[in-house]
Amino acid sequence: QQAILDLGSISLGQGSEPLLSEGTLDFTLDDRYPLAGAKLLIQDLWYTAEIWLDEVFLGTVTGGSFPGEFELGDRLRPGPHRLGIRVRSPGKKSGLLLGARKEADYLKASVGTLQLHLAPAVHIDWFALPFSQGKVQAQASVPEAPDGSRVRFEAALDGEVLQRLGEAPVVDGIARADPVHWEGELWSSKTGASALYQFTATLLDAQGEQLDRRPARSGLRATRHSEEACFLNGEPTTVLAGRMEESWKTEGAQLNELLQAGVNSIEIHGSYPPPILLSLSDEAGIHMVVLPRCDGEARASLQELLDQKEKLHQQQQALAVATLHHPSLMFWSMEGGPELKQGLRSSFESDPLSRLVAGGNIPATSLSARKQNKLQNLEAGTWITEI
Repeated sequence: QQAILDLGSISLGQGSEPLLSEGTLDFTLDDRYPLAGAKLLIQDLWYTAEIWLDEVFLGTVTGGSFPGEFELGDRLRPGPHRLGIRVRSPGKKSGLLLGARKEADYLKASVGTLQLHLAPAVHIDWFALPFSQGKVQAQASVPEAPDGSRVRFEAALDGEVLQRLGEAPVVDGIARADPVHWEGELWSSKTGASALYQFTATLLDAQGEQLDRRPARSGLRATRHSEEACFLNGEPTTVLAGRMEESWKTEGAQLNELLQAGVNSIEIHGSYPPPILLSLSDEAGIHMVVLPRCDGEARASLQELLDQKEKLHQQQQALAVATLHHPSLMFWSMEGGPELKQGLRSSFESDPLSRLVAGGNIPATSLSARKQNKLQNLEAGTWITEI
């Protein structure tokens, strides 16, 4: 079955050029998991990285507001390895392909945690749990699935199967089960961790033998947005939202101030959303809004959107897949003029959970500073777009 191995963080030193940083990381593997076709997952990469494995240059990967993922091929073997990374800053804090704006240390190349994704040769690329009108319709992507293969979906709690969510054949790389009524709790700000379950997708061959198994801890919820209200699981929901940019990484303690004022939602504005933050939000029942691109300083033209269409879609798909099992992430959103919104809208359509919100006006109050008295004087239900 699949596995994610945490390699930890890499210490970067100043490179030979002003915008360059580089470092190495040693790790050792055994033969418990399949090593062929491994992928290197790079969190919070700013912005491009040259990848070296055992002194051999493999290629380059980009990040910004989007996941960095690099295929290592068949180069890994049981035993010691040395990973080398040379990271380069783009030299500016905003751009169409960078995502949105990076306010702090944008001239400094940086990288977050590193992971190895190990999986069998034939494996489940991703699985999702779209939920609507009380029913869940599980689906999975299985590229190059052998003839006659099927995917079985299940939900468990405390190690015991709670509900079988169906079994479906893989057709053209996708297995899509029939909708079934969900028997568990729904995720919300009231339930949080108590509505998180262990979901699994198991790939079976034509004889019923297991080819792969992919687990995920997640929750189910249905969202709908209009200019009048936000609906969570069919109920109008008061959303008091705070916008966090790069500063949240160094000013996390300020979240206490927001929570004390009744803020129950956070917008990650133009910053890479680390899995640890989303996982904590899942547990706490805090709504998250991710705005991966902002046209505030990029000022992208329609022609730039057309020229970069393929890359834009790749970035959106990578971010959608990386966040499929975070019920706290209720919405995608985008900021900019009509041309940018319309031009980017199609790049969100590959999200299996359809989390896009665009084109609606939201009554909002803008706060320019973190001042307790301002927060305390807000009326319940006020939208905050700037903190």
